[in-house]
Amino acid sequence: MHTQLRWVLTAGLAVFWGGRAPAQAPAPSPVVGTELHVATGGSDQADGSAAHPVATLERARDLVRAIRRAAGPRGKGTTGAGGAAVVTLHAGTYELVRAFELSTEDGGTEGSPIIYQAALGAEVRISGGRRVNGWKPVTDPAVLARLDPVARGRVVQADLRAMGVTDFGTMGGGFGKEGGPGLELFFRDQPQTISRYPNEDFITIADVLGETDIKRPRAKARVEGIITYDEREAERLARWKDETEPWALGYWLHDWAEERQKIASIDPAARRITLAPPNHHYGYRQGGWFYGFNLLCEIDRPGEWFLDRAAGVIFFWPPDAEMRPIKDGEAVVSVLDSLVTLSSAEFVTFRGLTFEHARGTAFRMEKAKGNRVEDCTLRNIGSWAVSIRGEESGVHNCEITGTGDGGVSLGGGDRKTLTPGRLTAENNHIHHWSRWNRMNRQGIALSGVGNRAAHNLLHDSPHTAIVFSGNDHAIEFNEIHDVCKESNDAGAIYAGRDWTGRGNVIRHNFLHHLSGFKGGRAKGCIGIYLDDMFSGVTITGNIFYDVTMAAYIGGGMDNRVENNLFIDCKPAVHVDARGLGWAHKWSDDWLREVKEKGTLTGIRFDQPPYSERYPELATLMTRTPPPPAPTGNIIGRNIQFGGTWSDFENGSGSLVTIEHNLLGVDPLFVDAAARTGASAGAFRLRDDSPAFKAGAMGEEGYQRIPVEKIGRQRPGASVMIERKQAVQSGHAPVNGLRLYYEVHGAAHPAHPPLVLLHGGGDTIDTNFRLILPLLARDRQVIAFEQQGYGHTADIADRPFSFEQSADDTAALLAYLHVDKADLFGFSNGGTIALQVAIRHPKVVHRLVLASTLASRDGAYPWLWEMLAKARLEDMPKELQAAYLKVAPHPENLRMFHDKAAQRMRDFKDIPADAIRGITAPALVVIGDADVIRPEHAADLFRALPHAQMAVLPGTDHMNVTAHTDWLAPMITGFLDAATTK
Repeated sequence: MHTQLRWVLTAGLAVFWGGRAPAQAPAPSPVVGTELHVATGGSDQADGSAAHPVATLERARDLVRAIRRAAGPRGKGTTGAGGAAVVTLHAGTYELVRAFELSTEDGGTEGSPIIYQAALGAEVRISGGRRVNGWKPVTDPAVLARLDPVARGRVVQADLRAMGVTDFGTMGGGFGKEGGPGLELFFRDQPQTISRYPNEDFITIADVLGETDIKRPRAKARVEGIITYDEREAERLARWKDETEPWALGYWLHDWAEERQKIASIDPAARRITLAPPNHHYGYRQGGWFYGFNLLCEIDRPGEWFLDRAAGVIFFWPPDAEMRPIKDGEAVVSVLDSLVTLSSAEFVTFRGLTFEHARGTAFRMEKAKGNRVEDCTLRNIGSWAVSIRGEESGVHNCEITGTGDGGVSLGGGDRKTLTPGRLTAENNHIHHWSRWNRMNRQGIALSGVGNRAAHNLLHDSPHTAIVFSGNDHAIEFNEIHDVCKESNDAGAIYAGRDWTGRGNVIRHNFLHHLSGFKGGRAKGCIGIYLDDMFSGVTITGNIFYDVTMAAYIGGGMDNRVENNLFIDCKPAVHVDARGLGWAHKWSDDWLREVKEKGTLTGIRFDQPPYSERYPELATLMTRTPPPPAPTGNIIGRNIQFGGTWSDFENGSGSLVTIEHNLLGVDPLFVDAAARTGASAGAFRLRDDSPAFKAGAMGEEGYQRIPVEKIGRQRPGASVMIERKQAVQSGHAPVNGLRLYYEVHGAAHPAHPPLVLLHGGGDTIDTNFRLILPLLARDRQVIAFEQQGYGHTADIADRPFSFEQSADDTAALLAYLHVDKADLFGFSNGGTIALQVAIRHPKVVHRLVLASTLASRDGAYPWLWEMLAKARLEDMPKELQAAYLKVAPHPENLRMFHDKAAQRMRDFKDIPADAIRGITAPALVVIGDADVIRPEHAADLFRALPHAQMAVLPGTDHMNVTAHTDWLAPMITGFLDAATTK
């Protein structure tokens, strides 16, 4: 009896509270020989079954080892019964006490891999940190006196030593140097800032002192680290004199070679700072820039912190402290260096997990083969996310953000034999890296032979996105923007100083909005930078939009720049002959090596396999003119529109083959407003483009760039992780609200965007977690959270009605410049979709109405009886938790509940004539055990002029959107070819 009542209550309130994907929905499984389970509440004395999970990764690993040993020789690499060994981790945070180590005996085979994965729909975190407890206000008068006045009363402190955290690590690092931040602080999943000044910009070096001069053409420079600062900074920097361990990060000489150094002393009267030795490798120049950090006195805004290493006490100004006081466990400090290490362990996959809070590199793989990190989130890490050395391994469909160094480092293949490594970084979203070491740490680094970076989205970094060295790498279908933001003379894609690093192909990438530090346009952020005589690269089929020096050949040979699209670039191409001039030192060294040893950088370049793979190398030394003249470069069949075309230095233009380029002529984009956007798809060319006119671009002609393949492709990645990987998100100013929205997937020329309208009480995550990534594979999906829901704050006296939500939906589409869209509304969202179609018919292309209520008799009478006495206590706990997790004002939960309940109590029938007036094709979906009466769904189907109907068998209201195997293809099929009755 009690069970039945509970089911009726849950199902009845479902139309009010929406539907939620179950925590663990059924999913296809590999052929499994062994399946083990890990849970935070498990026991390492258990057997690892679903009913009796173990507690740690180590215990699961050891059980896999034991099973394999018991299988004997035939079981080597097969897990005994044959098939994969799958270790499933259930929801929770797993705080490691040491790195999880796998060796030879922990690997599988190609047919029988070892898989560590998150339970479907579960959020599983692997943490190398410790949650900080015991926060309390600062009361020590001496500390309060050192704090900035604005911070007093807002900064809290905690004793790390009392928590057992005693190793704080060592700070250091910089260009060409090892070193990291040591212990770091993360709060509510975001990295916090070691107290610094200035908060955003830099202090300019007024003068450099010392006895040892460095000859510079345009600036005074010295070897010694003694600098002065402007009088305007005098009062502020005088406060640093009493700091216990002040540091500075500076671009001391070059704007691509930063270093962190301790401050040995400050003389406020002389406005002089003396940096502790050793001195910076390049020296110090007048006009360089720096900032100070690790300064208690500079905690002057939320998010800043300082660690008193002697006392072991951390001081922190929590964000939003007035509204959400800090609680135990919300802040985490990093403790472990690494999270996972694999040494000679083969065919191991990690899937659907979140890795965070390492001081060093999170994943380290040595002698890897067949290993994969896929559908994972790697964030808040002190160094690199993943480092792989080996073959046939890779990182796929991951989100990587907040790393102190780079994203993915791949090194594999044999340069002497040109054997490929086949390592891959594919379909990843890598952003906001290089938090600590700002220069020369890339989103993706390729070295060796035959590795690949494809379909990645990289953005927001102080320096380079992709760097490569070696041979035969493929860098293709990536989108890169807003990198090199703290440097000039830097490349979004970069390689340098090698005549033998040939066979590399850079094709079908989209590079846009790249200008360099403070918009420096003299050289700025170069698009593809072949620095210091790098040779033998093919740059083809790329789109460059608003890029400084888009394709840059820095004195190299045998490079091909063909079939690219340059829009608003200044200039599109650059070639110089630096090896004959200021950079002759390196070419002189190489030519001397050829003469003395017959090699180039140790490579027998004129013998197989190099002479066969790259025939131009076999005749390198017999060219006219001889190297290092930049011969063999071809620039052909490119389109340039807007900006400028070429910049040829030192007479290099006469050595370059330049042919069949379409210059300064409008190429006629399909989207006439292409240059106002930043989508590769916007740069499709019309069929009547002059680029396709016979003979306009040579006999071969211009080849269309496959823009639909550029960027992340979302090929069936884990739904939990994919839900997090919005291409764009933000808060739109809509009708007085700040409406939270996310945009997933790429715009499609044949399909309008699909807008998701969630049910009552839900967020984007709780309602569409499972189905959203499937819908976003072939079209752009816009999901948003309505008034008072999720990330969108409510306004107390604002109307809370389905009609108002419909108006908000139309206003959001106008804000996003979407003229027409498909709508998929579930439960309350379906009612809103109907109102949008009635009130704003011009914006609606097609409708998917799932479990939708249009009249009060569409629900069973007992639903209205329950709603009349609905209480906050009846709201499902998981929905309460979801609201409290993301709401800007979690204290408004009761107000949100009461307004949502009242909206349902006030529900009024939608007039039948209004429904019959909807001309958009519609798909009506209902579960056969739904809270909405099947007769009502049928009536709605009949009333809509152009409708189809589907009934999901064995499905109640709560599971409609969870049946992705039925619903996703049904929706995409309907939207792609709307069959009307």
